Amino acid sequence: VKNEVPGWAKTYDINPGAITGVWANNNTREGIWDGLYNRETFATSGPRMKVRFFAGYGYEDSYESYDDLAKDGYDKGVPMGGDLKVNPNEKPKFLIWVLKDPMNANLDRVQVIKGWYKNGKLQEKTYNVAVSDNRLKADGSVTPTDAQVDLKTGAFDNSKGATQFSLTWSDPDFNADEISFYYVRALQLPTARWTLWDEIRKGVSYPDHVAKTVQERVWSSPIW
Repeated sequence: VKNEVPGWAKTYDINPGAITGVWANNNTREGIWDGLYNRETFATSGPRMKVRFFAGYGYEDSYESYDDLAKDGYDKGVPMGGDLKVNPNEKPKFLIWVLKDPMNANLDRVQVIKGWYKNGKLQEKTYNVAVSDNRLKADGSVTPTDAQVDLKTGAFDNSKGATQFSLTWSDPDFNADEISFYYVRALQLPTARWTLWDEIRKGVSYPDHVAKTVQERVWSSPIW
């Protein structure tokens, strides 16, 4: 391609479209501003998925309802965007709740991304903490989903996946002496990418290496 700038993403590699969500006490400008100020925010790559994320001490191993999880999340810890004071004598727990977009594909998996400094360099590790259809292996890896996208119609497969995840998680590698952060990322099952819709609706022809499907996602603000 003429005039191509090395290192820059090509248009067909970009998946545009994003939504920002704010957890607020009320649906007013003041309430939303407070949520932004508190960094209790999340974003998606386009679909309307939702995520809540808390860290604290004394959480239950599981909760019967979303309301119980959220109440305990605030009462015994901090929400996403917050700073958790480390208790050197106790490992913190994390509460995670993710809800699918009711008009889109089911959820594939939930991941926690941890960042910390070691010898002056930033380190990161991704934990698969919940996976649909019993595909999470003992070593933390995931069996790829067999949910398919119809390349002729763009239809996605919702016979697989989960409509929501609700869980308590602890970091198996937690070190109270490390300054670290954690955030949640959840992936949908595969759906038709905009490039496939171009091919179906407009007859556009893309090179074979251009992706036809995508796994949309939602991610939370970190907890430090």
